[in-house]
Amino acid sequence: MNFTIENGENICSIGMSDIGSYIRFNYPLTVVWNDCKGSVGQYFSVLPYNEEYRKIVRKNIVENLNQDFTDNIDSLYQILSPLFPIFKNGNYILQFFHNKNKEFFEYKTSTDNFKESKYFDLEVVFPNESTNVRNTNEIRKKHKEFLKEIKKSKEFYPSSLLDYSTNNIYPGIQSLYATQPFQNIDKNRVEYYESIIKKGERPFAIIFNAYFDLNYDSANFILDGHHKLIAYEKLGMHPPLATITYRPENISEVEFDAGKLAESLYPWQIKHIMEHWDDKNFLDESAAQDGLKKSNLIIKDNSKKEKLNFLDWINNLFD
Repeated sequence: MNFTIENGENICSIGMSDIGSYIRFNYPLTVVWNDCKGSVGQYFSVLPYNEEYRKIVRKNIVENLNQDFTDNIDSLYQILSPLFPIFKNGNYILQFFHNKNKEFFEYKTSTDNFKESKYFDLEVVFPNESTNVRNTNEIRKKHKEFLKEIKKSKEFYPSSLLDYSTNNIYPGIQSLYATQPFQNIDKNRVEYYESIIKKGERPFAIIFNAYFDLNYDSANFILDGHHKLIAYEKLGMHPPLATITYRPENISEVEFDAGKLAESLYPWQIKHIMEHWDDKNFLDESAAQDGLKKSNLIIKDNSKKEKLNFLDWINNLFD
């Protein structure tokens, strides 16, 4: 179903370029970009938990929807319509994929002349740790300690600060990317969904993505449904999915905010993105530099607080 948003507040959007994509809610939530090592590998960062984002998404949708909207897309549109104003104005496509047909995960190959359907496994991608610029100095210290340890052990590990602090993954084509850290997942909530799925219910998750052309297409970001998807993955089942796809009409509508990325990522992460960003039309170096300045202020401010806390601790020892 094609539809247009005309009352969008541009709170939540997807940015994409030739090197990667991100989902943002005022500020980036999750960033995925190519590792540029001549492979299909990607770097992947989730920023700290955004409580405001979760509240607004939860407020505007109905939980535990178990209906099959394959042949009733108008009803799905009505149910999800309270969510649409958080997006930017523009053209979108709403689709529903039933778990029985598994169309979202379907692919064909030339080995049998594209006759038989095959299916990607469900892959829900979470990072090992979230990226938090307030921890920049701590990450640098840990990395130095790590280098000392691997020098002693003579074992081979990626030694760069980028590889040490960033998830390097080889995702499937239809991988679903988390927009919250795994430590925020409620184990009991996952078990609840496992229970109702086993009983025959099929709650669906909502995926947000964007597509302009083969050079400008985004990752599949989980807008809502992390717990459901983990439950389906644990049960070895494909989930039903509602997908909202942003479709810019021309290249000028394609967003990629280097400034906000630079404020949110570690300095060495944004440096890697900017160095490998081939499309100079989108390379806003001044915005990236402004973002890095703001990031450095946050890092310095946090460093001062750490020193003050340490002095407080010392003083308390002698009270």
